Amino acid sequence: MSDSLVFVCWFAAFGLIVLRYLWGRPTAGLLLCYWAQLALNHLFGHLCYTLSDAADAYLVRSRVGFEVTGYAIVGLCVGVVAYDTVLWLLAPAATRAKSAAVLAPHQLAHLNRLGSFALGFGVFCYALGLTGVYQLLPSSTAVFSASSQLFFAGLCMKWWALRQFGRWRAAWVWAGTSLVYPLVTTLVGGFIGFGVTGLLIIGCFVAPAVRGRWVWVTLSPVIVYLGLSVWVTYAATRTELREQIKDRVSIGTRFNVLYDGMVNRWAWIDLNDPPQLLALERLNQNILIGDSVRYLETGQGLPANGETLIDAFRALVPRILWPDKPAFGGSGDLVTRYTGVQFAEGTSVGIGQAMELYVNFGRPAVLAGFVLLGLLVTHLDRQASRGLTTGSGQRFLYAFCLGHAATAVLGAFSETLPALIGVVVLVTVTVQLFTAADRSGLLAGRRGAGRRPEVLRPTDPTRGKG
Repeated sequence: MSDSLVFVCWFAAFGLIVLRYLWGRPTAGLLLCYWAQLALNHLFGHLCYTLSDAADAYLVRSRVGFEVTGYAIVGLCVGVVAYDTVLWLLAPAATRAKSAAVLAPHQLAHLNRLGSFALGFGVFCYALGLTGVYQLLPSSTAVFSASSQLFFAGLCMKWWALRQFGRWRAAWVWAGTSLVYPLVTTLVGGFIGFGVTGLLIIGCFVAPAVRGRWVWVTLSPVIVYLGLSVWVTYAATRTELREQIKDRVSIGTRFNVLYDGMVNRWAWIDLNDPPQLLALERLNQNILIGDSVRYLETGQGLPANGETLIDAFRALVPRILWPDKPAFGGSGDLVTRYTGVQFAEGTSVGIGQAMELYVNFGRPAVLAGFVLLGLLVTHLDRQASRGLTTGSGQRFLYAFCLGHAATAVLGAFSETLPALIGVVVLVTVTVQLFTAADRSGLLAGRRGAGRRPEVLRPTDPTRGKG
């Protein structure tokens, strides 16, 4: 595929996802968020190098990997269209024409309470995970890792319930709390990327309800420009910040370092500035994919031939049952093995879904793998949306959290599959605890959304989320 054709495929995929919403397909933003995460790691970095007059050395390596992503994005589109087509053919005409029923106030109040509980319990588990307590509990790492998906799912559910009650101001206040997340991930771990992913989850969920959304679509180039400027500015100070984190200095000191770097040394992106071009390399996974293509196709290394995929299923066996289980995670080792590139000690480098599929069976595996991923994410997207419109908060939590765990675009499959098990365990515990607390009356004080049904009237759920 040529560069131009791959660009067309990327933007055609975005158009397909938007058109699905306009056609009334149920969505909880999973597909849009998946495309956005893929674009952050494969599209925008390569686009910057294409527009630069000084990035020839990067562009040569990036172009080879970008061509591989063309197969990935085509496979994703095929999976989405195939799912919609099969569903349309199998569903009776009466079912296809049937609109969602308006939920009763008590159903919306239940969703609001469950969302609040999931949000609170997710934050609690996230904070507990930061203490390292999971290291004392065998097989608990994946469970604690799912806490971020849980509290974002709870926040989205609460936002949706408040919106259906017509409490727009309260809904947007709650959604606005997600803006704190990038600051937390940056100050605590030194990684802004995790925080940006959280904002994407919330943003893609609420996007269909934003008034004047076509204005935001028109402004998207400005938003991308601002986002890239944030990245290159952060990249210039992240080493200093991570040294502070490594030395375990106070949060206040870390904040001062971050403030100085992001405010006093702010820099707008310049595509011809060498340090900024180097920083953009971390946003361009295509370079690593291109390195793996050259490394394997020239015979310098051997393909995995399914080894990493087998390891992914072996990783599903809990360590509590297999104490001597080898570590299958650690994408950095895989990247070095299939590119020949050595990284500095302590450097975290994700292999990514596209690259891992390629190093196993080449481009056909990338195409086939993303067809399956397209089918999976589209199904979970639909199930999450149906969970809200039918009043099944449990269904929403499972589908929404599983969907976002499955779309870890830079993770190895040996990390993703155990993460799915962790999601199931954590959501099950959450639902059971909520049910017990709700039945015992412990959550009676949080039923504010249902105290005045004569005032807080639900709106039509077919608006926005479908």
